[in-house]
Amino acid sequence: MDTGDDGNELGQVRYCLSPTRIVVTWNNVGYYNTNGDLRNTFQVILTDGTDPLLGVGNNVGFVYQDMQWTTGDASQGTDGFGGIPAVVGANLGDGVSYIQIGLFDHEGDDYDGPAGNNDGVSWLDHRSFVFSTEVPDANIPPLASGNILCDTIVVCAGEVFDFNAEFYSPEPDQSTSIVVESPTLSGVLVTESTTGVIATVEGVINTVDSDVGSHQVFIIGTDDGSPSASTTVGFIVTVIPNPNEPPIIAGNNAFCDGGITFLNVVGTYDTYEWSNGSVGPNISVFEPGSYTVTVTNGGQCSSTSDPFVVSTLPQPDPVITGPGFSCGGAPAILSTTVPYASYVWSNSSTDPSISVGTGTYTVAVTNQEGCSATSAPFAVVVGSDPQASYIPNPTSPSTIGTTVQFNDASNGSGAPITDWDWDFGVGGAGSSDQDPNFTYTLPGTYIVTLIITTADGCQDTLVSSYTIVPLDVIIPNVFSPNNDGLNDTFVIENGKYFENTLTVYNRWGQAVYEAKNYKDSWRANGVPEGTYYYVFTIMNDREYTGHLTIVR
Repeated sequence: MDTGDDGNELGQVRYCLSPTRIVVTWNNVGYYNTNGDLRNTFQVILTDGTDPLLGVGNNVGFVYQDMQWTTGDASQGTDGFGGIPAVVGANLGDGVSYIQIGLFDHEGDDYDGPAGNNDGVSWLDHRSFVFSTEVPDANIPPLASGNILCDTIVVCAGEVFDFNAEFYSPEPDQSTSIVVESPTLSGVLVTESTTGVIATVEGVINTVDSDVGSHQVFIIGTDDGSPSASTTVGFIVTVIPNPNEPPIIAGNNAFCDGGITFLNVVGTYDTYEWSNGSVGPNISVFEPGSYTVTVTNGGQCSSTSDPFVVSTLPQPDPVITGPGFSCGGAPAILSTTVPYASYVWSNSSTDPSISVGTGTYTVAVTNQEGCSATSAPFAVVVGSDPQASYIPNPTSPSTIGTTVQFNDASNGSGAPITDWDWDFGVGGAGSSDQDPNFTYTLPGTYIVTLIITTADGCQDTLVSSYTIVPLDVIIPNVFSPNNDGLNDTFVIENGKYFENTLTVYNRWGQAVYEAKNYKDSWRANGVPEGTYYYVFTIMNDREYTGHLTIVR
């Protein structure tokens, strides 16, 4: 070892001295010459054979913690390994009396006994050896090592404790065997045992409630020397009681998605540790999953509950459906796209559907699983029922060239009228004024359309006719219905623009043709040539009479 640096950066050597023992510890030490890349930590205990630390009859103990190197530079080592192997053992120096546990010169945890090949230094990690050098020429008993070289092992009733031990024959030509004894603990089972220079044993201790208390267990290694020698390793197993029954988790095993539920432990215990890392008798659960709790009661023993599985329930997603806009003053009927177990509307109704007027509405619903949610706001506009109307000045009919003033007389039914859309029936001519005017330059009956729109978006349409008549009616006194394409019908110029009646009489006063609202279509079919008398009346009060000659 090398601990000679000024700053003690290569480790320290410490000791503890009493009347019956000295304990020397090499703590995290490097190797010669001033190398600290690898470190060893180990301990040597020397007693007078009566000290209880090693047990009566033993006077040497080797205890190893972490071993990373074997050889310093002065022993021909390179980077802490190789060269002259490091020996673990004791030697009287007479070439006869010695104890050898192994030779170590490389990394690794390989080991084949005290006199085999050189071994890996990591095999020593966390091992300890206890033996006696009091009688140099005596048969040295097997050396013990394992996880049971301690005073007392504390286990909880119902727990299983694994134990193991190794015994090494210091004399290379000897073989050791192992037996396990426990006078009062019945649940001791050896699962594997080997015999040889290195003897091993593995086993388990199964504890039950009736084992509560302290018990001694002895592991005895015996070599085949002459006479044979034995080493007995004894340890105490103290069984302490567990909670009588596994704890029970209570709470809801399902909660609404996005919500929270609470779990609690039935009964009172000293400590509680949940599988999600929480502590205490109660936890808040935000995620689905399986939860357990481990409790202790009156000591270090614990008991774990059965899994408590929590799942999430579907969250409702209410969507209001219905007309967002209507006219005529009729209320809107609102409902949801899918049914739910219960409803609370923002107008306090608890019905599945509501009849409402203008406003903004929401609904809070609860589904069959008991989960609740509130819809997005739904706006409703219930508009008026307007009436489109106008008064023309002058009234129909009028003559060619008349400028008609269309005076709006519409009623918005409580809502202001914001738009007027006029069509005067002439090639798409129109206006957006409230009281427009238009001049008609040709005779005819024109379809006048007015569409009004109120501030709430409701509309009404009025379609009516306006008639323009010519200035006078001209009636011919002859026509020739001979199908030559010229003057084949009796044409009364401008007469068709008036409401009219036409009657034609023969010389004996008999009517040969009659028509209402005549449209220049008479061809005198079946009427012989000659002179006839006509009566043409327009607007129920103006009458034209005269003679008409038919020439073919």
